[in-house]
Amino acid sequence: MISNNVEKLENLLESINKEARVCIVECSVFIERRACETLGRILGIDWKESESLGYGSGSLSFDNKIRLINDLKGVEKIVKTKFLNFMSIRNKFAHLDDIDSFQNYFSIIRSSKDRKKELISWFPKLRWDAQDVDVERLYKSAFFLLTLDLNSKLFDIETSHAFEKGKSLGEMEALDDFMSTTR
Repeated sequence: MISNNVEKLENLLESINKEARVCIVECSVFIERRACETLGRILGIDWKESESLGYGSGSLSFDNKIRLINDLKGVEKIVKTKFLNFMSIRNKFAHLDDIDSFQNYFSIIRSSKDRKKELISWFPKLRWDAQDVDVERLYKSAFFLLTLDLNSKLFDIETSHAFEKGKSLGEMEALDDFMSTTR
């Protein structure tokens, strides 16, 4: 399993060297899979075999999976915003023929100005002001970093859920033990 995840991360990293659309789609496929894994763990189901999360034609859309993640108790507003902005960029690159580069994205899509500001504010250490910067690579890098950030947030959601579940089970077990000793 670990080698499979390492391979997926390597493919993701290599996508930065490809066209913007390829990079965006690779990152999106990665996050969609992670969202399915997270939802599967929370719901206690094998997501690959699930009609809702799996590979079937009736499975939930990427948008629906992310909205479910965002609906979870405890997901911070900034995380929700990052997921929604990730989806917004992904949808334009995945569904609009003219959007095959960040340059086209920024020149055609009005709302892209907000996405641009957010990427800059979320990843201030990137070389945004450099004179010799490759704009496509810069924004692909920012999107890649957003992908890694969201992956980390999904992991946090999973561990928080596991902790709460373990805590509840421990409390129930302690109560059962207490009740059995008081009889």
